[in-house]
Amino acid sequence: MLTTLTLSLLLAPLAPQAAAPAAAPQEKPQPTLKAGDPAPALAMESWLKGKPVTGFEPGHVYVVEFWATWCGPCIASMPHISSLQADYKGKVTVIGTNIWERPYDEKTLEKVTKFVADQGDRMAYTIAYDGPSATTDAAWMGAAGRRGIPSAFIVDQKGTIAWMGHPAAMDFALHEIVAGTWDLAKGPEREKQALDALRAVGELTKTDAAGAQAAYDKLAKDMPFVVAHQDDLRLELLKAHGKWDDVYTVWKQRVELGVKQKDLFALSGVARAIIDPKATMPKRDFDLALRAAQTAVEISEFKSAGYLDLLAKVHAARGDFAKAIETQTKAVEVASEKSRPNYEKTLDEYKGKAAL
Repeated sequence: MLTTLTLSLLLAPLAPQAAAPAAAPQEKPQPTLKAGDPAPALAMESWLKGKPVTGFEPGHVYVVEFWATWCGPCIASMPHISSLQADYKGKVTVIGTNIWERPYDEKTLEKVTKFVADQGDRMAYTIAYDGPSATTDAAWMGAAGRRGIPSAFIVDQKGTIAWMGHPAAMDFALHEIVAGTWDLAKGPEREKQALDALRAVGELTKTDAAGAQAAYDKLAKDMPFVVAHQDDLRLELLKAHGKWDDVYTVWKQRVELGVKQKDLFALSGVARAIIDPKATMPKRDFDLALRAAQTAVEISEFKSAGYLDLLAKVHAARGDFAKAIETQTKAVEVASEKSRPNYEKTLDEYKGKAAL
C-alpha cells in the first residue's frame, strides 16, 4: 500500500558503504545503467516464489525490486508492492530480488526461503534469490549506482528501463508506463508534482481538516491511481475530522489482519499510535494496543528488543509498571551491546515510577 508511512521511507538512509581512503578521495564512478537503456538480463541463483522469469516478453511490464531480510523499509514496502501486483495482474510482473544478505553462508538461502514463506500474502509477487555471486545486483544496482534498498526498476513493454527509484513512489510512473503514456523527459517532473500533492495533503491534516479533505478529493478525482493505496493518509483525514470511532475501526481491522498475516509492522504501528503521548485523542484503547504489541512479541519469538520495549511501553501506559519492568528486563537481555544502554535507561525509569 502506498501510505504516508511508505512515503516517509523515501527519506530513509542509504545502506552503509565502505569509506574511501582519506588521503586519496575518489570520484564516484558514473552510472553505466540509466533510464532509457535496455534492461540487463536476470541471472538468479534460485526462484523462491512464482514462475521463473527467463526474459522480458514484449508488450509486458516488469518491476525488478531489490530487498533484504534485515531491511526494515524493505519489509514495510511489501504490502504496497503486493497491492500494485494485484492492481496490474496480467499486465505487470513484479520480481522481488533478494540481495545483500548478512552473511552469506550455507544457511543463507534456507533463511531467505523461510522468510519469504513466513511473509505469506505480504509478498504476493514473484521472489528470486540473487545469491553470493551478486550477478543481478551488479548488473542492475551496481551499474545504476544505486546504493540503498528497497530499490525498484520498471521495465517497459519494449524491454527498456523506464524508471528507477524507491518502490513507495512508483505508483504514478507504473500507471503511465502500463498505459503507454510515460515520457522519460517530462514524466519525472509530473511524478514529483503528484508526490508533492500527497505530502501537502498530509501536512494540511495537521491544521486544516476541511482544506486537507478538499485537496485529497481533488487529487482523487484527477489521479485516482495515486491515492488508491493511501490508507494511512485517509486515516489521518479521519483523525483530522475527529472521527475517532472510525479510526478505531480501521485500527482493529489492521490488528486482525496483522495477526492473520503475522505483520509486525502493522501490529507495532497500531500499538505505537495508541500510546503515542504526543497524540491527542478522546480515548485510548489500551487493550487493543496490548494485543497488538503482545502478538508482535510472540511473532518475533521474544527475541526482538524493539518489540519487547514496545510491549513494556504499553504496560507502562496502562499503569502496570510491574509488567513493564518484567518485559523491559527481557528487552535488555536480548538487546545488542550497542543498543542495550538505551533499554537499560528506560528500565530504570520504570523502576523509578514503580517506587513512587
